[in-house]
Amino acid sequence: MTIEITERTIGLWHCELPDGNWLAHLEHTADGRIQLTYRVRWYRDDKLGPDSEDIKNWYSGTMQVSEADAIAQCRAVMEAIVEAIGGAGWELLKGARTLDEFLQLLQAMPNMHTQTVPAPPADAPPCQDAP
Repeated sequence: MTIEITERTIGLWHCELPDGNWLAHLEHTADGRIQLTYRVRWYRDDKLGPDSEDIKNWYSGTMQVSEADAIAQCRAVMEAIVEAIGGAGWELLKGARTLDEFLQLLQAMPNMHTQTVPAPPADAPPCQDAP
């Protein structure tokens, strides 16, 4: 599983854990709901990408709340994690930024690894949200 940053992205939250980190992503779905995808990564080595043996636990769900409420809920979870472990975290909201502007900011955030994948061919069938 992975987090795909698209025009539907609302924002990202990240905080360091002892021996790992937590990353959450909010996005709009095609049917008007908001999807939360988050993962906890437990470090096993210093490698990035597919060569890493880090353990990643992924979770995902949808909610029917306002964007502001979804943001507030992610913010509250991150703040609770940070308070419990005494660490640091960050929030990055897309807002009115273009996708390129948002990606530039994201790549500059602490502890972020991003990867660009080529766009599908123009004649490829459209992706569909999972039920």
